[in-house]
Amino acid sequence: MPKHRPAPEAKGGALPDHDTCPRLPGGRLDIPPGTMLQIAPAGMDQTFTSEFVGSLGQDWLLARLPEPGTGRLDLDSQVRVTVRFPHRSGMCGFETVLAGAVAQPVPLLALVFPDEVGAIELRRAPRVPCYLPSRVNCDGEERNSLITNLSEGGCRLVLEPGDAMAPSRCHPGAGLGCNFRLFDFLDAIFAPGLVRYARILAGRLSLGVQFASLDRRDKVKIGHYVEQVRTLHEGA
Repeated sequence: MPKHRPAPEAKGGALPDHDTCPRLPGGRLDIPPGTMLQIAPAGMDQTFTSEFVGSLGQDWLLARLPEPGTGRLDLDSQVRVTVRFPHRSGMCGFETVLAGAVAQPVPLLALVFPDEVGAIELRRAPRVPCYLPSRVNCDGEERNSLITNLSEGGCRLVLEPGDAMAPSRCHPGAGLGCNFRLFDFLDAIFAPGLVRYARILAGRLSLGVQFASLDRRDKVKIGHYVEQVRTLHEGA
């Protein structure tokens, strides 16, 4: 892979070379080194996962280059990206510019330091809080879970306390399926999806799920349910 440098007009100075992957403080971003970032380039229907390395002052954010085979990032075009990351307050994120990359001696991505970070709505479809019992299969075995938020595009699944399913088996990018019923439909909905994040919250495994190839009729049912819940919340 050829070496890339951030464009001259990008914010910040030149990136340093290091013999080992640097471990720099996260600054005011409050992102611990080692946090897995989900990077979604604008105009691409693909999300890349990259380990956060640290910040270089308030000019650059550094992350490992995605592993080979995870897709191609356009490193020459100053492409805008949306970055998501798990935080103790929930999923947070920001928009910034992919400034470039270095391949040697350590393959790193450089992102322009964002002006603003927050627990913002990053999803294509709004989600609503709910408490829907479901059955989920992520590791070849069905188990009980609870859907705690839902949209036409995905949901958050929380497994029962003490469930033995390891987060490593439901890592970001892993496929799963969940079955559940909405309060006004008798037929069960089967929702295949991809894990977007997996973490332990209050002793329970929590999975962020993006639906994939959801049946059109089921998508309509979910949209109807979401709209009803939103209307109830707005009228409360």
